[in-house]
Amino acid sequence: MFDYLAPIYDLSLKIGNRYSATPVLKNVEFESGDEVLDIGGGTGYLGDLMKKEFNLEYVVLDSNKKMLSKSKQKNIDTMILGNALNLPFKDQSFDMILCVDALHHFMEKTRALEEMKRVLKDRGKIVILDLYPYLFLTKIISWIERRAGEESEFLTPSEISRRLGLETDSFKVNHFQFLLKAKK
Repeated sequence: MFDYLAPIYDLSLKIGNRYSATPVLKNVEFESGDEVLDIGGGTGYLGDLMKKEFNLEYVVLDSNKKMLSKSKQKNIDTMILGNALNLPFKDQSFDMILCVDALHHFMEKTRALEEMKRVLKDRGKIVILDLYPYLFLTKIISWIERRAGEESEFLTPSEISRRLGLETDSFKVNHFQFLLKAKK
């Protein structure tokens, strides 16, 4: 599915910016020099915006080569073709991990969350932005994504919190999205 979306993905994010980048930029605090891992970061759209606002070391990891190739045109420090279920980093490598509109695509969500915890430094933060699973809109999106060959299973904030096993805080950012913050 993302092979076909790669050429127009940034345009769709610009149109829907308030649903992807804005909740993160408005609700997440960064410190100068933070090492940030954006899992499922695709084209690096969010990272490019964040690097303009903050002094960060920004790594985009995505499993789609065509999406990742678009990040080469942006101000991203490192782009890695990889899988969220087996992150190619040492333990405690990052101050912050972002997973924006991506968790629902991972086949083994608990494994992906465990990997996030593994590569997160002590006192680091995990930030997840996704859709509430019980909404009609989300069910339509899930149905379309599954027809396109994607995993597409959405979790509630409480399910994510339980699987992470960390102190979390989550809140509604609009009618269909939540932002969850976890601290190690």
